[in-house]
Amino acid sequence: GCRFCAPGLVNRPVRERPVADLLNEARSGLAATGYSEVSLLSLSTADYRYLDRILDGLEPLLAENRASLSFPSLRPDLFTTRMADRASAQSRTGLTFAPEAATPRLRAVVNKQTSDEALLNAARLAYTKGWKLLKLYFMIGLPTETEEDVQAIIDLVRGVEQIGRSPRGRKLNVSVSPFSPKPHTPFQREGQMGVEELHRRLGMLRRGLGKSWMVKLDARDPEIARVELAISRSDRRGADAIEASYRAGGLFDAWSDGFYVKRWDEAFQQAGLDPAELTAPIAADKVLPWDHIDVGIDTQFLQSEKDNAAKGEFTPDCRVEGCQFCGLHERVDLPCPEVPALPVDVVSVSAATVSEPSACHRYRLIYRRGEESRFSAHLSVMGVLERALRRLGVSLELTRGFKPHLRLAASPPLGVGMTSRAEYLDFGIGAVWSSQLMDRLQEVLPQGIQATEVLEIPENQPSIGALNVFLYRAKKRDGGSLDNYRDAIINLLSSRTIPILRTQPKKARAFDGRPGLWKLELEGENLLIGLKAVAGPIPRVEEIIRLIAEASGENAIDSPEEIIATWDIERVDMWWHVEGVSYHPTKEPVPVENNHNKATSK
Repeated sequence: GCRFCAPGLVNRPVRERPVADLLNEARSGLAATGYSEVSLLSLSTADYRYLDRILDGLEPLLAENRASLSFPSLRPDLFTTRMADRASAQSRTGLTFAPEAATPRLRAVVNKQTSDEALLNAARLAYTKGWKLLKLYFMIGLPTETEEDVQAIIDLVRGVEQIGRSPRGRKLNVSVSPFSPKPHTPFQREGQMGVEELHRRLGMLRRGLGKSWMVKLDARDPEIARVELAISRSDRRGADAIEASYRAGGLFDAWSDGFYVKRWDEAFQQAGLDPAELTAPIAADKVLPWDHIDVGIDTQFLQSEKDNAAKGEFTPDCRVEGCQFCGLHERVDLPCPEVPALPVDVVSVSAATVSEPSACHRYRLIYRRGEESRFSAHLSVMGVLERALRRLGVSLELTRGFKPHLRLAASPPLGVGMTSRAEYLDFGIGAVWSSQLMDRLQEVLPQGIQATEVLEIPENQPSIGALNVFLYRAKKRDGGSLDNYRDAIINLLSSRTIPILRTQPKKARAFDGRPGLWKLELEGENLLIGLKAVAGPIPRVEEIIRLIAEASGENAIDSPEEIIATWDIERVDMWWHVEGVSYHPTKEPVPVENNHNKATSK
């Protein structure tokens, strides 16, 4: 295996699971979760000896469940036409290859037995079979790396780009991470390249790859890699550093906008640790903090592998060319078991027998969103609902086209932090809706999402996503009175314009919110806010509350998040309003009073 890879060493020996077990897990997993993707996970999926059998068995299962097949990072030289055909029979996700290094010399150093030709052939095959997105993974700062090795990454990426340029629309994502020596690997005593030099080499890559519409470069922050290595090489004081960073506000450091290197440097200092010392080369005679942990690999083997790396020599796969004496052979006896033939029922199912329902019934699901789901984004909720429908075990209507997917239509997104009395989702199934299906749907939906009703709808219904009139009810979470809002409401509604400044990450946008506001009134301790879609931007509930609160003499509100935290906002209803007539998603069309300037207190 690769000399930098700790999992490839500490998880020895190779253990291959029976085909039948894997297929049964895939079948039961799809049924139990409603997910639409199966991934074959392994440190090296293409090395699995019975991969062809797995692919044959999965084909009808994936077709039946309208699910796609994905692979983890693959060795380019082991990506075959058969794998491409099986995966491309269903929806294709991105495909990732991990050459790690781009020159034969450096690949020999890290024991990565692949070639430029293998990667180019794999890319050509993937693009030919219909993949639109390929991902390449490289490391920089590997032991003995030179600028020529960095330039070779640029040249190799350009070669793949040239293959995928036509037709337009294909993408190539390139991920680059700084090398961090891992415990229990041949490189465990190596040092990490300095942060400044890593930034310089990343700059070379950005300049070399930055002018292509097809290539997207994603580089990991060297400072994050430095902190991670310092933690992994520390002794028990590393726990003190982690706690100190947390106490200083380090909660979301895995996100680039939440990582502050100064906070970590101060935490290391408080714990009595020096990151520069922890990331430097470790002397051969120095005891390592993890030396007392036995993972089954002899230290002599790790040293011999380090010597082979220095000489640029490959170490062959022990399954192909015999034992390489890593030390594990003396402790365990775990030969790969003979895998039985596929179950007859799996082999006999043909993808051709799977078809869409001949007749679909269109339905509209009405559901509530409560406190438990108010911080779930719209797309996350759509994923939950799709998986719930898949778990019903009925045929679902698909879209037409080259890559069919479930035909679903949702009402306009609910703002994050809000609840709702009635949201809508249109779908089609090849069965008549029943109370049993409703009971099953309630069982599989999580807390915070409650199905209240399912109605059959005709095909000629307006798009549920085009609902354009919305009514919200808001009240203070602390139960505070809104009586002081009366004058501000009257003044706001009597204004010909309502200036709103919407601050966004990259720019601020000013617009008139008056055309989008049709109702604003008090109802006890509740504030009713009616909004409607107009040609331009429409105000948000938080923006209206902010205007009224500040006009009523309350303290300035710094952000919409502050309103979400202190107000309970519920979407009460929504409907279509076309040419003076309103159409409700659950009722016959009824006229609705045009209440643009009404300001009352009940």
